[in-house]
Amino acid sequence: MRFPIPVFLLALCVFLWPRMPASAAPERVALKNRHVMRVLENVDGLWRTVRFARADGSDALEARSDEAGILLMDGTSLSLADYRAEKAPRFLKTTGQQSLVIEYVPRRSLPASAPRRIRAEYLLRDRDPYIRKSLILTMGEGRAVDRLEVERFRTQAECDRGGRGEPVFVGPSWFFGLEYPGSETSHREGQVALTHFPGLAKRDSAGQWAIHSRTSVAGVGRRGDPLALAFRDYLETIRRPRRNLLPYNSWYDWHGDDLTIPNLISTFEAFRQNLLLPYRMKMDAFVPDDGWQDYDSIWIPRANLYPKGLEPLRRMLEAKGTRLGIWMPLNGTNLNIEWGVRQGYEKPGQGNFYCLAAPHYNRAIREATRQLISQGRLAYYKHDFNHLQCSAEGHGHLPTARHGHEANLDAKLELLAYQRRLQPDVFLNITSFAWYSPWWLQHANSIWMNAEGGTGFNTSFLPGNGP
Repeated sequence: MRFPIPVFLLALCVFLWPRMPASAAPERVALKNRHVMRVLENVDGLWRTVRFARADGSDALEARSDEAGILLMDGTSLSLADYRAEKAPRFLKTTGQQSLVIEYVPRRSLPASAPRRIRAEYLLRDRDPYIRKSLILTMGEGRAVDRLEVERFRTQAECDRGGRGEPVFVGPSWFFGLEYPGSETSHREGQVALTHFPGLAKRDSAGQWAIHSRTSVAGVGRRGDPLALAFRDYLETIRRPRRNLLPYNSWYDWHGDDLTIPNLISTFEAFRQNLLLPYRMKMDAFVPDDGWQDYDSIWIPRANLYPKGLEPLRRMLEAKGTRLGIWMPLNGTNLNIEWGVRQGYEKPGQGNFYCLAAPHYNRAIREATRQLISQGRLAYYKHDFNHLQCSAEGHGHLPTARHGHEANLDAKLELLAYQRRLQPDVFLNITSFAWYSPWWLQHANSIWMNAEGGTGFNTSFLPGNGP
């Protein structure tokens, strides 16, 4: 029996309809645990985040995301819309966490300086209400990225905070940030951006020239908690362990040639007899401040004060129940920088200190760190003068202020990690010229924010002892 053509076509359409793409139901994936979820939607080969929510769908935050923003050195601006997903997203599961990985390739012909591939990875630990994200940009050798926005999305929710190394609070329940103290975070007319300035691509462990982004985090707290408390709960999961520490610092008592071993031991003994023993207290670290160092060196103890290095002082202090700490600006502030320049150590174009990222000085400061910790079994570091500036040529980073700052900050964080590897129980204190970023606490035990002065007892101000 033959059906009329119109009837046959209608039947065929009805038969095929369930197998045809449904424009009203776009393709979606969700990274989800029992706490939170992040929902992405495929829009013409780009997986855009469209929603953050708790696992039950409450406290939902709708978003229109670009997923990334890339500014090349020639001013070309790109986003992931200039790329397309090479294949379907991959879910990876390991013990205690899951991740969603999407590989992107160029959608069209792009400048030679643009990333050749981009890998986006979204990570969610089973126990956490915090969703992380990172990007890997595969580059050509010698290529660079001026500015990288690891997250860029629009929202109609009210936004607050942001700034240098600060989180952005979005709506009543969500916070966003880069887990990096040198980030720049912003919200302008509903567009949230989490940014850093990576500069030159580096050869990574896979042997490719690449830029590995800082890790972003999006999170919530306990239901009903204010955002400040939610963020504090998060911070407790990533910071260095909280510790009580009672140090003594010589700054208000002894300087220069007075920083002798007898003077220092005498001071400790006075504290021990008058404060520690009567109140059953323990001094955790005894810290010589500026003046212990040979100025014409990279942090070598002064031979006239410590002819056998720091080890004799360390042994005396440990015999009396405390340990040695040290004041040591990693960038060499208060050393004789002109002496160092003659030795080949690199300094910024401006500033009387060294470039931490420059290869010659970086090797020297690592060796000085190794020797000091070996001699002193240091319990404490006071890292003063955190300028972290350089815009000079030939130091292994782009010669701009923003890229020099990020390179010096990276070198600083690597040195802090090196100190912890050498002396796992060392207490690291970041002091003057630090800035308010909670992500310092991933790398140091504390930061001290008063860059102008302090309080204390100084005999030079007593009557008869000077003006």
